[in-house]
Amino acid sequence: MRKGGLLWGLLLLMGGILFLLDNLGFLPISALSLFFPGVLILIGLWFLLGPLMFRQVVETRTLSLPANGSTAAQIKFRHGAGKISIGSLSAGNNLLEGTFAGGVEEKIDGSGSETNIRLSVPEMEWWGFPSMASSNGFSWDVMLNKQIAYALDIKTGASKTSLDLHDLIITDLNMDFGGNGTEVFLPEQAGKTTCHFNFGSATLELHVPSNVAARIKIDGAMLETSGIDEQRFPKTGGIFCSPDYSTAANTIDITVEAGVGKVIVH
Repeated sequence: MRKGGLLWGLLLLMGGILFLLDNLGFLPISALSLFFPGVLILIGLWFLLGPLMFRQVVETRTLSLPANGSTAAQIKFRHGAGKISIGSLSAGNNLLEGTFAGGVEEKIDGSGSETNIRLSVPEMEWWGFPSMASSNGFSWDVMLNKQIAYALDIKTGASKTSLDLHDLIITDLNMDFGGNGTEVFLPEQAGKTTCHFNFGSATLELHVPSNVAARIKIDGAMLETSGIDEQRFPKTGGIFCSPDYSTAANTIDITVEAGVGKVIVH
């Protein structure tokens, strides 16, 4: 039975029992006055016990999306709690390959030379609440094509995120995440890359390739920046910047907005 159907079945069963007992005169008060508090209690128990009831059934999906002539792609990742990693394909003509423990829902729109993709955690059949993955959350491993230019928009919850983009073409990287650690190896031959990171409380570690110049802007009064390599990225007027940023062939423009946490840039 689907999880949503089980909940509705329990609600109907509880309602039927209460009204039957009321009609038989076994209840000291009306069934209606008991029904709505009972509904709230049952829904609360469902959210507390549901992950334990269903955690043994973990869906794992694999995706292989062909490029079909695309030279560019915009991918939106809507991940929950757990782990997400992104790397490069060793060979092949696919635009994306991945393994998604906990499941995934995909929306694909191919138009001309550019493909738009949205990957999100599955939704439950009722009320649109996220479905229940394992106790470790959702674990996504995604591989991208080295010959295609990507714009990535990633939103996660309390996830461990690892992105190895060093041999990929990334034009834009936008990340919005909750807690835990995020480590990103930035592209080395992408030309110009723009990155924006937004988080509440976390540690962000960035690796800038030696042949790439970077400009780093930090917006966060409670954010620790002692981990930024100021010998390589001298600070001037609140901006950390490579001396050759204006003339370098490969550049990365980085903006970090955060509440509290730590930023490390190698």
